[in-house]
Order: sequence, then structure tokens, then C-alpha cells
Amino acid sequence: MDTLIAIVPSFLAAGFGLALFFLARHINVLRTNSTALTAIPGVEHYRPMLRLLDERDFQYLAESGCPADVIRKARSNRRTVFRRYLRSLVKDYSRLLAGLRMRILMSEVERPDLLRAVAVNRFLLIRSLLQIEFHLALHVIGIGKVDVSGLLQSIETLKAVSASLPPAAA
Repeated sequence: MDTLIAIVPSFLAAGFGLALFFLARHINVLRTNSTALTAIPGVEHYRPMLRLLDERDFQYLAESGCPADVIRKARSNRRTVFRRYLRSLVKDYSRLLAGLRMRILMSEVERPDLLRAVAVNRFLLIRSLLQIEFHLALHVIGIGKVDVSGLLQSIETLKAVSASLPPAAA
């Protein structure tokens, strides 16, 4: 029992460290200008992520008599595609955030409320990314599901804030 008590915190710390590693890999604020913001796809581009790791598909395969190794491979492939979507979404978020920050700085009106809202939004994004990485690690061993709705909400909110600002002066 003492060994178990000593091992569990070690695994939790290792898991947290791994999550921070993946998070650091994802977060990379890119330099951009406001015209590049028009190239950022809408959230609907990322909606397939909501269903990509849905267990119903894998249950259907199992009920259809599909071998377990084929189902494992399908789950692995879907996680790979999911991670690509996730990387793309974070890059788009970073470009949107950089453009929004530039527009806030170039604005003639000081907006501390907007800066606070952007900071809260970024915190919520980071929290969502940590949760997603944790649930992806559990998904590998077949536990739980991955929810990206918080992440999509963060980018929707940031796009709405960005749309409400006048374009930055060139």
C-alpha cells in the first residue's frame, strides 16, 4: 500500500509534465498583420473534431465483428488526425490572437476591459488544451472521451471580439 501511495503522485507529476510539454509544443504566437486574419478559417472548419474520436463509431466496428487490432489501428489513426486538427486550430488561434493584440495596441481608444477579456480567453484556451491532452492520453488506453467544445468556444469568442474592433491602421 505504501508503494502505491508513492507511485500515484509520481505518475500524476509525470502526466502533468507531459501535458505541459505538449502544451508548450502547441502554443506558439506567430507574428501577423490584420490582413492575414481574413485567411483564418471559421470554427465550422474544426467541427469534425467533435465527432472524430466518438466511441459510437468504434462500438459499431466492434459490433460488426471487426477484429480488435483493426479497431485499435482506427482509433490510433483518428487520434493522429485529431492532433493535426488541434495543431491547426492552435496556429489559427495564435494568428488571431497576435492580430487582435496588434489592433488593440494600434487603437486610439484604451480598452483595459478588452485586454482582460483576451487574457481570460487565453487562460481558458490553455486550460482546454491541458484537458484535451490529458483525455487524449486516457483515450490511448480506452478510457473516457475527448471534448473540444471549450477550445472551439475560445476561438469563437476571440473571433467575435476581433470582429468588433476597427481594422488596424497600416
